[in-house]
Amino acid sequence: LPCEDQIILLKGCCMEIMSLRAAVRYDPESETLTLNGEMAVTRGQLKNGGLGVVSDAIFDLGMSLSSFNLDDTEVALLQAVLLMSS
Repeated sequence: LPCEDQIILLKGCCMEIMSLRAAVRYDPESETLTLNGEMAVTRGQLKNGGLGVVSDAIFDLGMSLSSFNLDDTEVALLQAVLLMSS
């Protein structure tokens, strides 16, 4: 794809892919998201950090996806679907 088309695709789905990547880091036992591989944050911390209602959507998606036990390949395929459907 030409560079311009790639940029359009990325702009159209950036938030969705970022939300998915955060949601798959949800730990149902501690009800936290693990960021940067080491820092666990709660829903309230994300809200207070400026994400507001978006944090609810990310945590709700994380809770839903956690039961699927997705591996890296499945997450990558979901990201590709989001990218191509934007």
